[in-house]
Amino acid sequence: MWGRQGDVEKWISIVYHTANIHSWDSADLYEECTHQPIPPAIARTKRWLRPGSSAHNALKEVIFDKNLLKDIQQLTLSCHTGNLEVYHSVQTKYAPKRQHFSYNGMVARTQLAALDHNANTGRQQATVSRGANQGELQYKVVFPKNTKEWVAKPIFEKTTNYHLKPMLNAIVERKCLKPQERSATVTAPHIPGNIASKPRPPKADVIANHTSRFSNN
Repeated sequence: MWGRQGDVEKWISIVYHTANIHSWDSADLYEECTHQPIPPAIARTKRWLRPGSSAHNALKEVIFDKNLLKDIQQLTLSCHTGNLEVYHSVQTKYAPKRQHFSYNGMVARTQLAALDHNANTGRQQATVSRGANQGELQYKVVFPKNTKEWVAKPIFEKTTNYHLKPMLNAIVERKCLKPQERSATVTAPHIPGNIASKPRPPKADVIANHTSRFSNN
């Protein structure tokens, strides 16, 4: 991630790319196009802008507009992975990384985490419930390390577990069925084999080889 300066330089690179110039020395972070080299046969079919032409100059006026460049510098403040990080946090609650689970258990816990996350996505921003500011939207002020700017972040309503009630009811109803009425057959998943290209040797042999290598050094 380049940050503000990199975003601006990438935007300015349009001036070069449209003129069939795909590397330059006038930037600090973004000095070439990220696409694959364009074969000469294909490049000849493109209607590139000629540097210094009226069309290219008109494009430069748009690209180098001072107000637009200032706006682009602020784009990094609105780009974040907060929603994904929230999901990863929920996933950790259902499947702690330090604990081992079976394949089916991991699938079930991942599904529960996804249902929990989706049920609480799109929550409304919380409001002040009492006092002189009753009804106003709630915020918290934080200082992110990446932006190094004080910013206001909305405080959302608390999460709920209402989505679990239908599932719990279904579990109870299923439990009340007679054994012959339940379809409890679970097919074993196809788990790929070990990626090792050779059979595993005895553990004692591996340890002996390990210790002998270090003793020789």
